[in-house]
Amino acid sequence: MASLRRDQAAEAVRRRIETGEWLPGVRIPTEQELTRLLGVSRCTVRGALDELVRTGEIERRANVGCFVTRGPGCDSFRSGLLAYLESNTSGNLSGNLQLRGAELQAFEYGIDLIYCNLNGHMEKAAEFIERLTRRGCRNVLFAPEICENYYEVNNPVLEALDTAGLNWVVIGTPLARDGMIRGDFVGADNYGVMRNVVRLLVEAGHRLIGSIRVFDGVFSSDQRLAGILDQLRLDGLPASPEYHLAIRDVPLEEQGRERLRELMALPRVPSAIICIHDAIAANVFDELRKMGKRVPRDVSVFGFDDSFLARTVQLSSVRPPFTEIGKRAVKLLYDKRFGGESGCHQEFLPCRIISRKSVAEPCETIVSD
Repeated sequence: MASLRRDQAAEAVRRRIETGEWLPGVRIPTEQELTRLLGVSRCTVRGALDELVRTGEIERRANVGCFVTRGPGCDSFRSGLLAYLESNTSGNLSGNLQLRGAELQAFEYGIDLIYCNLNGHMEKAAEFIERLTRRGCRNVLFAPEICENYYEVNNPVLEALDTAGLNWVVIGTPLARDGMIRGDFVGADNYGVMRNVVRLLVEAGHRLIGSIRVFDGVFSSDQRLAGILDQLRLDGLPASPEYHLAIRDVPLEEQGRERLRELMALPRVPSAIICIHDAIAANVFDELRKMGKRVPRDVSVFGFDDSFLARTVQLSSVRPPFTEIGKRAVKLLYDKRFGGESGCHQEFLPCRIISRKSVAEPCETIVSD
C-alpha cells in the first residue's frame, strides 16, 4: 500500500512537469508543501521524490531543494512522451504508414506519441518545439516537407531542434546538401530498388526507358533518378536527359501529364516509363488513354509507393517499408538514449517490387510523326 501511495504521488508530480506547470530548471514545492498539496504523508512524498531523482526527472540540490531537470536528464522516454513532427499539406500514404509504425513502436515502449502537422507553415515549428520542451518531451521524429528549395525550407526546423537541445531523427527523406546527409536518418533504399526496376524492365525486353519525377534537389527523388540512370548505363542503354524529366510545383492532378506528352513527342518514344510516385503514374495512364495508347500494350508504366491507386489500375509499383521506417526511427532514438549507441546513424531499408499488369514485353518502338 505504501509503495502504491508513493507511485501515485510521483505520478502527480510528473503530470505537473509534463503539462508545463513546473518548467525545466524550476524548483518544485518543498516536501512540506507537497505533503499539503498531495494530501499524503511526508514519508510518502520523500519516497516519490527519490523515485523521480532516480529516473532523472528532478534533481536534488543540497540545502536548496528539488528542481525539474534540464537537458538530457529531462528525457521524454522517462516522461512517456515522443513527438512526430511533419509538414504535410495533402495527406499521403508514406506519412500515414510511417506514423503508424512510430505509434506501434512507441506503444511497445509504453510511450505516448504527440503528433503535429505544420501543414506547410514551417514558421510554426519554433512554437511547437517550445511546447514540447515545456512538457519534458525531448525526442522528435521529423518528416520533412517535400517541396522546391527542400533543404532551405526544412533545415531551420533542425536548427530549432538543436537549439532547444532535443534529440531528433529525420524520417522518410533525408536533408542533404552536396550529397551529404545531415544527422540521424531512417528511410528507404530508393537508389537500389530503382536499379532493380530497370533490370526488371530490361529483362522484359525494354531498351528505351523514360522517367518522370518531382523536385530536383530532394534527396530521395535524386537517388531514384541516379539508380535509373546508373543501371541504364551499366546495361549499355540510352540515358539521355530528354527521357528523364522533372515536374515543377503543379497541382497533384496535373503532375506528369505535360511531361508525358513531351516524352511521347520525341522521335523515338520510350516503351516504358518509370514514375516517381503512383499519382503521377495514374495521370500518365489517363493521358495515354486520351492519346489512344494502351497500357501495357503500347507503353509500360511503373509506379512508386504501392498505393491504393496502384492496386486500382493494376500498376506495377515499388513498396517502400513505410511502417518499418517508423518503427526503426523510434528504436534508434531509444537505443541512443538507453542502449549506449553514439555517433550518426543513417539507415536505408530495402523496398519490394510489386509486379502487376502494367508491364509487358514491348511492341515495336513507336516513332512519332
